Amino acid sequence: MPKTPPATKSRHAVVVLGMHRSGTSALAGVLARLGCDLPEEIMPANEFNPKGFYESLKAYNLNDAILAAGDSSWDDWQSFNPAWVSSPLSAEFRERGGKVLEEEYGDSSLFLLKDPRICRLLPFWQQLFDAQQIQPTYVLTHRNPLEVARSLQKREGWPMAAGLLLWLRHVLEAETGTRGMQRCFTSYDRLLTDWTGVMETILARTGLALPHACASVADEVEGFLSASLRHSAEPAAALAETTPGVDWVRASFEILERWAEQGEQKSDYPALDRIRSEFDAMTSMFGPVVQSLRQSSASKTQELEEMQALRQAEQKHAAEKYDELLTRSRSEAEALQQQRDQIRNSARAMHERQKEAFEEDLTAALAVVRGRADDRQARLQEDLRGLEDALEQARAMNQHKDDELTRLAEDRDRSTAEREALAEHVARLEQMAEAYVNSTSWKITAPLRRIVSALRRGA
Repeated sequence: MPKTPPATKSRHAVVVLGMHRSGTSALAGVLARLGCDLPEEIMPANEFNPKGFYESLKAYNLNDAILAAGDSSWDDWQSFNPAWVSSPLSAEFRERGGKVLEEEYGDSSLFLLKDPRICRLLPFWQQLFDAQQIQPTYVLTHRNPLEVARSLQKREGWPMAAGLLLWLRHVLEAETGTRGMQRCFTSYDRLLTDWTGVMETILARTGLALPHACASVADEVEGFLSASLRHSAEPAAALAETTPGVDWVRASFEILERWAEQGEQKSDYPALDRIRSEFDAMTSMFGPVVQSLRQSSASKTQELEEMQALRQAEQKHAAEKYDELLTRSRSEAEALQQQRDQIRNSARAMHERQKEAFEEDLTAALAVVRGRADDRQARLQEDLRGLEDALEQARAMNQHKDDELTRLAEDRDRSTAEREALAEHVARLEQMAEAYVNSTSWKITAPLRRIVSALRRGA
């Protein structure tokens, strides 16, 4: 049943709990879109989580420091020292944690806190929430442990067993640390397939109220959630085919799956307590061995780091020498380039001078040639004008000649016509004369004509 927060606690924190690589970022992203305030200094996205972590960098650093102070780390599948939370050092970290909450969330009345490390540090955070008068609502999410182990194997190079043990430690600590508190269980699969159903279940089982309705942010959330968020998928039945000793993991996963679907069932507490007790006993037995291996690994890591530092120093020295030689070579190259530029500039200047002199000579020669050409053209134009005048005169003479020829032809034709007319007239006169001579009149007047002729001769 949902638990009503105490009236004295006016600030509320929605705390997302879950193992690394279990979809805690996806769940936090949806809750943020429904109105939970995010931290001021948020962890940036990277290649393993391109859509963002929705995680406070300062809280992340605080949790890492707490784990280190208790001789542990984020990848330690052993239980965190329960006595640490009662140590004086814990009080110092609570003071630091209060500053983190103030700097990251200010006076927000509803904010989102998410970091897988909190699963193993719940006693500390519960004390911090109490000290800050903050009411937490825990949303516990899980994912198929094989998918988580496979993802860590790909990212960290771990064996599958290491990922499974770390998954078991986180889910058991998160369940035990929040038992009896305001909480709800869900899974990564359900979030991807029916995020609105998951949100409705969380609100119903915790009594939490969020500022935004699912419908108002549906498009944004569906754009945020996608199958591409999932880089590894394993069937739940595949757990039975893994290495022996995985019964704890399989049994815990089955209980969490049932709680996500049907709700939390107290009848499963004994089974989870038994698994946790046996797991703790096993880790107590192998803890010294693991610790020794960790120390050996840390020693080797330190040696490797020292060797790496020495190698880096050598590389740095070589790089400095290389930079020195490169700088010297560049200086010599620049000096040579300057000489080349000077020679090129001198040659260019000489070429320009020669070009100018040639252009001047060419201009003068062209001026002389152009003057001569102009004179010759003037003479040719004058000769042309004379020829044109002569041609015009010849044309006039030809015209006059044509006119004279036309007149002569006309005179000839006229003379010919006159001559022909005269010939015709003479012929008529001759005919008339002949006719007259032969006429009686001519014969009668013959004595008279002779007298006239004599008189003319005598005259």
